[in-house]
Amino acid sequence: MVRQTWARDSEALFSASRLGVITVAHLESLGVPQRTSYRRCLPGQPWQRLLPGVVLLRTGEPTRRQQVEGALLYGGDEAVITGLESCRHPTSSALPLTDSG
Repeated sequence: MVRQTWARDSEALFSASRLGVITVAHLESLGVPQRTSYRRCLPGQPWQRLLPGVVLLRTGEPTRRQQVEGALLYGGDEAVITGLESCRHPTSSALPLTDSG
């Protein structure tokens, strides 16, 4: 995605995310400057920071699944879901846990 086109095509950003959860690094690869990503997470802005370097592309309370996706992105390629949460999503272990960016 060419710089600035992301501002006109929020659906493309969402489709590159996991349920609206995406890393700042992935946003940068799509042409969103790091500073802009963090600025859009300030109070009153349209995004929110879930974890360091992980953003939810909307406001409001994140769903449980969005929180899990954020944790997996924050944890990196070797991150796994364990305990009760893994029981809630028994097929998630079959899914690749890498950021597609």
